Amino acid sequence: MSKRTESMEKTCKICKKTASFVFEKEGARFYQCPNCEFLFTDYIDNLDVEALSKFYSQAYWNGEPWFERTTRDCVLRLKDLLLESIAPVHKVLDFGCGLGETVKIGRKAGLDMVGVDISSCLQENNYLFKSSLVEKHFPDNYFDAVLSVEVAEHLTNPMKEFRELLRIVKPRGTLLINTATQEYGDFKKVGKDWDYIVVKSGHVSFYSKKTFDVMAEILGFMCKFAREEEKYILILYKNQVEVENKVKADKKEKADKKEKVPFDLNQLLIDEVKMLRNHIANGSPVLVNSEVACEIEKWRESGRKIIQNELDTSAKFQTYIKKLKELYEKQITLLEQEIRNK
Repeated sequence: MSKRTESMEKTCKICKKTASFVFEKEGARFYQCPNCEFLFTDYIDNLDVEALSKFYSQAYWNGEPWFERTTRDCVLRLKDLLLESIAPVHKVLDFGCGLGETVKIGRKAGLDMVGVDISSCLQENNYLFKSSLVEKHFPDNYFDAVLSVEVAEHLTNPMKEFRELLRIVKPRGTLLINTATQEYGDFKKVGKDWDYIVVKSGHVSFYSKKTFDVMAEILGFMCKFAREEEKYILILYKNQVEVENKVKADKKEKADKKEKVPFDLNQLLIDEVKMLRNHIANGSPVLVNSEVACEIEKWRESGRKIIQNELDTSAKFQTYIKKLKELYEKQITLLEQEIRNK
């Protein structure tokens, strides 16, 4: 292959097809795949984690409206994550947590939430980790859900990172990915003038709806956009069958013009029966870390007693599930209060 051909073509980082050179910006050469529409540059691919951490130094944060973004936009995305999840959420990872503000707010609301980021400015403690996701190496099936706000566009090896996220999230777990898609930014019209392409800020990977569809097929998850008017809010589910049921339920609610509720009572009933039976069989307690979580655990204890008496479908159990749903909604209310207080 000639040097010219090498400079004009790259292997797509998503689907491994041939991507072609499309333009140069800020000294970086950008390539786009005709198969999956992924747009990328390898401008910072050779930087190691230490070098990348310096890339996101204090100078980077000084140029970002990071405090407002983390205390409002990121927390709103955390609320979206809770509303869109198809299973109860308690243990959450903030992938690319920045300075950790969202993690702190989530923990105040009763979530067992941790964050990981390579930024040299992150102050580490027992729930904030200065590390790459792969190097941190969380256990398999460890998190109920993953939040990742304005991170996907920074990834130099997206498939590697998404495989790792799917490994550490539990079956039926939810991932909320917040990144500007090519549709949201109208990239096809403005091309390299799209204001989201900022190499100096580490924006090197850009996805379209088709890109995520191809990724879903390769990696085995299902994706959807949470709201048509906010195309950059992407929800990924680990188990495709459960997602299809979720999508059908959402469509039915919309058709019936009913106000959407954050939890499916019937699905929650099934989830709780399975979880409670598992706790009874293993004698394992539910971890708690807040007043609301303690109240949830108290109600779960009453559920255990009901199940042990073989009254799974009784009115008592229905009342129990209704109360548990109210407590989950109370956690969301706490998040909203944190937003107003900032």
